[in-house]
Amino acid sequence: MNVLRHLPDGQTLVKRLSRGGPDYPRMTANDLDMEFEYVRHLYRALRQIGLVTEYEGSTIKSTERKLKPKDETHRKHTYYVTTDRGEGALRQLTE
Repeated sequence: MNVLRHLPDGQTLVKRLSRGGPDYPRMTANDLDMEFEYVRHLYRALRQIGLVTEYEGSTIKSTERKLKPKDETHRKHTYYVTTDRGEGALRQLTE
C-alpha cells in the first residue's frame, strides 16, 4: 500500500487495470501520454510486489486490429491485470 501512496503513477496504473481490465504497456503509455519504457518499468515493479500479474491475452490477428492494422498475421502482447492484493490496496487507499 505504501508503494501506491508514494508512487502516484503506480496508483494510476493499478486503478486503470482495476477499472478497465487487462491492458498492455504500450497502450497504457499512449493513452496516458507517458513514456513506454517508464510504463513498462512500472508494470514490472508492480508485478514484483504482487499488485499486478501477467495475463496471457489472446493472439491478435491483423483483421481484429481496427485502430492500427499490422502487417503480421497475428501478434501477442503481454497483458497485465490487478491481483486481489492490488484490489485490496486500492480499497484501503480510498477509505
